[in-house]
Amino acid sequence: MTEAGRQPWTVYGMVRTAQSVSPLALSTTLGIFLAVLLIYGLVFALGLHYLLRRIKGELQSGEPVVIQLKTPN
Repeated sequence: MTEAGRQPWTVYGMVRTAQSVSPLALSTTLGIFLAVLLIYGLVFALGLHYLLRRIKGELQSGEPVVIQLKTPN
């Protein structure tokens, strides 16, 4: 068996396209899509804000970040 057409989850000759349609309403699908889009946008914006603050902070100080390790006595 192989999948054909534009619905790879619908196996030709086994399942009809009408049987593989989601029972969710269009408004529910759009709501979920917009929620995921909003979450990804928020995470991207917060990450970008954080990175820009880090870059701005390092450029203002003019000193490289140095990590000093303690040596045992």
